[in-house]
Parts: sequence; structure tokens; C-alpha cells
Amino acid sequence: MGVVTPQRKGVVPDALADRLRAAVAAQSEAVVELHAAIAAALLAGGSVREVERISGVPRNTVERWGRRGGWPSAEQKAQWAEEKRRRDELAEKLDAARRQLDEQGEQ
Repeated sequence: MGVVTPQRKGVVPDALADRLRAAVAAQSEAVVELHAAIAAALLAGGSVREVERISGVPRNTVERWGRRGGWPSAEQKAQWAEEKRRRDELAEKLDAARRQLDEQGEQ
């Protein structure tokens, strides 16, 4: 757009008012898309840290927007619970092995 003749105070020329309205609408659409993209990345298995790194959006915000978008899915929750169960089982086996070694050392 070329040079615009200054208007009296308080009046925005119609062309610039239209430009402002279009920019506000585009910004709103971009925010909606950003929320959706973050949720989709998390639902696809991306980590919160990786999504934070790529998007530049703070971790807490990534988590909040992800939850609003349906993350974690029921499948992800089940997978995480299974991984936790396996880790707990392994930790218990390691503790039992340590106790056994300690008992053998005392003999």
C-alpha cells in the first residue's frame, strides 16, 4: 500500500481498518491452528519437550493445550500405565537381587 495521507485524530482510513480486521481474523485462525497442531503432535506420540522445542511454546502451555485437544488418548494412558508397571516390576526384581547379594555378603 502506498503512502496514506494522515487523517484527523481518531479516524482510521477504511483501507487500513479493513487491513486491521483481516490481520485480527488471521491471528485468531493461526492461534486455533497452533492449538490443534500442538494437540496433534502430542497425540501422534511427540514428547512435550520436543513440541516445546519445535514450537517455542512453553511446556506448561503445551500440556494445557494438549489436554484441551484430547491428549493423552486412552491408548497413550494405557501404554504409559503398562510401562510404569514394567519399570516397577524391574525395580522390585533389582531390589530383591540387592537384598540377596547383601545377605550373601553377610555370611
